[in-house]
Amino acid sequence: MTRKMLATAALVLVLVGLATCMGLATNGQKEVDFVEAVEHGLIEFQIHDIHGLVSIDLDVRNRSTDDSLRIVILPGVVFYSVDDEVQDLVVVRKVVALVAPGEHKTVTVPIACADMTDAQPTSGTQFENHIGRMNLSTLQMLVQSDAYQEATFRIQQFALWLLIDQPETRYDFSGLGLGGDFFSTFESLFDVSEDQLESLCLTFAMYPERIMALPDDEYFTLSIAFTVSGIPIKDRQDLYDLFTLGIPIKGELAQIYSLFETAGIDPTGFPVLAASTMGTT
Repeated sequence: MTRKMLATAALVLVLVGLATCMGLATNGQKEVDFVEAVEHGLIEFQIHDIHGLVSIDLDVRNRSTDDSLRIVILPGVVFYSVDDEVQDLVVVRKVVALVAPGEHKTVTVPIACADMTDAQPTSGTQFENHIGRMNLSTLQMLVQSDAYQEATFRIQQFALWLLIDQPETRYDFSGLGLGGDFFSTFESLFDVSEDQLESLCLTFAMYPERIMALPDDEYFTLSIAFTVSGIPIKDRQDLYDLFTLGIPIKGELAQIYSLFETAGIDPTGFPVLAASTMGTT
């Protein structure tokens, strides 16, 4: 090998070493982990808005005047509520934000609530200026599965609460609403207006006893409509529990059982899921 070739090889090694020290670089961008970037003061962040229990708008500012950042926000990142009685938020899908030097950028980050027994956050909820990670291997297995990412809002949130809080029966879960995905699917499949659907749901929420008094043909039609829209109704008790308590119905627990299996999590270790296979929930 000639002296010139040796010098070229040495230069390449030096450049590679510099790139390694500075972090992974892609097209002039420095790749950084979101939590580490916050801890080292590379970026500032603020939760700009909360969209139900589905996502947040996260405002990120690159404090550097020189480096573009490729910020990687991984599942398991936790945003802590200032109020101890309000749920923290946990990221459930990887998000990447490209932020130029000094730039403010708003990115949408999929989230779920982390503390089932606490109050749900709202647009007025304040969050700490520090963040953390949820070191729960089963959470990583769950949210990284395609089946979880394709599941309905209710299935995703109930499955996460089951991992974290491990309620033993359906009635130990906190309740949830039907979710925006249910409303949009129901409206498009059955050609009803948003007002009509809201009126139906409000009637059942205010007068749940009407569910038990529905004629068989009306109940059957309604149960099929709900099932096709993502909430698998098995019997009248499911509808009643749905509108009075908002807890997972039996068919949803069966879906979570299958979801856990797909993600490599043993569902038999959770009493409420084991009971769902025997019809005792």
